[in-house]
Amino acid sequence: MTTLATKRKEFGSSVRQQRGLFNSSLHPHTMSQRGSERPDGSGAAQHAALNSGAVQSAASKSGAAQPAASKKCSSPRCTNDAASTRSKFCTACFKKNASLASSKRKVFGGGGVLGNSGNTTTARGKGVLGNGGNTTTTRGKGVLGNGGNTTTGRKKKRAGKRSGVRRSAKRALVVKKRWLDLILAGEKTWEIRGSSTAKRGWIHFAESQAGGKLMGRARLVDCFPVSRKAFVRNFHHHRVSSWSMVPYDTPYAWVLEDCEKFGKAFQYEHKQGAVIWVDV
Repeated sequence: MTTLATKRKEFGSSVRQQRGLFNSSLHPHTMSQRGSERPDGSGAAQHAALNSGAVQSAASKSGAAQPAASKKCSSPRCTNDAASTRSKFCTACFKKNASLASSKRKVFGGGGVLGNSGNTTTARGKGVLGNGGNTTTTRGKGVLGNGGNTTTGRKKKRAGKRSGVRRSAKRALVVKKRWLDLILAGEKTWEIRGSSTAKRGWIHFAESQAGGKLMGRARLVDCFPVSRKAFVRNFHHHRVSSWSMVPYDTPYAWVLEDCEKFGKAFQYEHKQGAVIWVDV
């Protein structure tokens, strides 16, 4: 009997153990809570560890922002933090560097400012050593020994106007001195030529065989053929005394207006072979 009771007890214990394993696989949380009720407290410790791991895993998955580490100032021997995460220096070092840069500009000169006396040393500066600075409000280029503008604005204005006159036309009509003097004096308004021209607008006058001189300018406004009768009747326009002096079978009148003589002739390079028009 004792043997039979012992066997039954062992069989019942093994069945209960198998049922416990099956329930733990289906309800792990329930078994962990039951385990926490053990007298030695080992089950409670395991349950707390599981809970802390779950909390850490949830925090890592949520992507919660961590506070950024402070950035140190870039100045040597400075232990302060930078003014912001994007700044290189702290507030005190930034003000110190700005003050130092301002004092260097005062000593070594700026980049062509009015009254700048130029650099007096070979240290790094924006101007060139010896630049005397500008004496007018126009900025200079900082060339060595440049004393700035010393002329008045009126003279510069005249130079600009003369340059504009020079650029008013790109071609010049080559005319002999005899006829050119009459044109520039306003006494000859028809220039007799052997062909027509479609050119209109401002043209320069180049004196023939004068070594490349532009003597004046005028506006070319019209062109038409001239008969012998019209030639004789309009002597006051072309100033050619006789029809026999015209070497063309069909002469054309090039009508000129607003003739102007230059106070000082412009120089140009006369290309070889140019007898009627020359590019200037």
